[in-house]
Amino acid sequence: MKKMILIWSFSLLAVGNASALSYSECENNEFLCYKCGDECSARMVIYDEDDKKAEPPFLRGISKDGTPVINVKGKDYTYEEFQKKWIRADFIVSGKGKMYDYRSPYNNFERDNLPPWGNLDDALLITDVTASKGVRSWYRPDITKVVVEKEIEHIGEYAFYLQNTIREVELPYTLTSIGTFAFFGNPMLGSVKIPDSVKRIGLHAFQNSVY
Repeated sequence: MKKMILIWSFSLLAVGNASALSYSECENNEFLCYKCGDECSARMVIYDEDDKKAEPPFLRGISKDGTPVINVKGKDYTYEEFQKKWIRADFIVSGKGKMYDYRSPYNNFERDNLPPWGNLDDALLITDVTASKGVRSWYRPDITKVVVEKEIEHIGEYAFYLQNTIREVELPYTLTSIGTFAFFGNPMLGSVKIPDSVKRIGLHAFQNSVY
C-alpha cells in the first residue's frame, strides 16, 4: 500500500524557484488570469517544449485580417499556434487573504461555483470575448506547478480538484487552512511541504494525490 506523505515544515517556508508575481486585477482581455478571491488573483507562467518561459500578461486581441490572437512577449499567436507552442504552466496565486471555495462539478452545476481553471469546467474552452463570434478550442497549458505566494491564508475547496498534471506545490508560511478536496486526485504530485502555520486541512484535501 502506498503511503501518503505530507511534510510539515517547522520553519518559515518561502516560495522558491518560480517567478514571483505582484498582485493586480485581471484585465478584461487578459488570458490565463483568474480572480480567485476578494483580494487575490491567479496567473500562469507558461513554458514551451524547450522549457523557455513567458510571463504574463497574455492579452487577447484581433489581427488585421480578423483572426483572434493571443499576444505573448510581443508576438501574436493564433489559438492553434498558442496550443502547439505553450505546453505547460506554473499556476501562481498572489495577493492576500483567502481564495474562494469552489464546488465539485459532480454535485453542483452552477458554473460560478467551479474553479475557472479546472479540467472539468468550460474554462478549458478558449473563448475570445473581443471577437464578434466566439472562438473555442479544447486547450490551455497543463498546470504542472502551483505556487501560493505569501499573504495568502486559505486555499479554496476543490481549487485543484482532479487536475491530474500537477507535480509540485509550494505553500507560504502565511497559509492557515487548506480546503476540502483542494488537491484531490493529483496522482503525479509526489510530496508537499505543509508549513506549521496551517491549522486546518479539510477532508480528502490530498486524497489520491500525495504518496
